[in-house]
Amino acid sequence: MGGRGSFSGAGGGGGYMAAAKNANVRRVDGKPPAGKEKEAAEIINGANKVLKDFGIDKGINIITFDDDEKYAASMDGLGNLTIGNKDLSNSTKARAGWLIADNPAGTGAHEAGHRVAHILLRKSMQGEKELKIADARSKGKMEKRIIKEATKRYGSNPSISEYGDKNSKEKVAEAISDVYTNGNKANAYSKIIVNVMKDINNGKFKPRI
Repeated sequence: MGGRGSFSGAGGGGGYMAAAKNANVRRVDGKPPAGKEKEAAEIINGANKVLKDFGIDKGINIITFDDDEKYAASMDGLGNLTIGNKDLSNSTKARAGWLIADNPAGTGAHEAGHRVAHILLRKSMQGEKELKIADARSKGKMEKRIIKEATKRYGSNPSISEYGDKNSKEKVAEAISDVYTNGNKANAYSKIIVNVMKDINNGKFKPRI
């Protein structure tokens, strides 16, 4: 892979370095297990597809490959994406219905959904103190507002997946995963949730946080 942060040989490695370069990632730390480069690229591409569609050109900052089998993917508020071996292993696929898109691309899209919600929150709370924004993020206030508006437009608040039923944060991320992975076959309610997010992004809908 070259040294830390290096994009040398980006065309090799199953394309995961090329995917990182295409996503304008600043640095890549570590590497996926041998034979899992393709899955790593699919996670990165899945996340980048979502972020680009929301006009976030440099949405992924640093990618870190974590070799601990216990940890699933995560993306923090700064756009740092951590990919665990759990995300790259076919042996850890969840039971049917737990996730809306149980595949690497769906994992990347799901984590990007969290990133988009955070960016929408910051956009909606411009001028507010950082502590207030952090508090709103920890309480999932943007996601709750998104679900409230989507429920109003759809007429109800149905389940998308078992994991999405945990809370509003995960339901929003699952809706993103559904729409950007399953396309036209996505749940109609998922599409409404994503439309609400796009309306916030382009200023058509201004939620009260």
